[in-house]
Amino acid sequence: MTNINYEQKWKIEGVVSKEVKAKIDRCRSLLSRKYPNGVDYNTLLSDLAELYMKRNDPERKHNRRKKRVAKKTPEAKPAPTITH
Repeated sequence: MTNINYEQKWKIEGVVSKEVKAKIDRCRSLLSRKYPNGVDYNTLLSDLAELYMKRNDPERKHNRRKKRVAKKTPEAKPAPTITH
């Protein structure tokens, strides 16, 4: 028996200005180095959403702050032993 993984997909439609279309086209062009075979809109929107969340998601900001603080806080080192 073969397991089939059905991925749920959503159809998004909309109208954008020529300025927004130009920005989308520019993003696709910039991503062509990462995706030399072309960038579909699913990949484009996923990468743009990930970039936005990386910079603006409060949970991610909190986690980055915790990592920075942990790096700045020196770890406790054992006291040196003195031998006579």
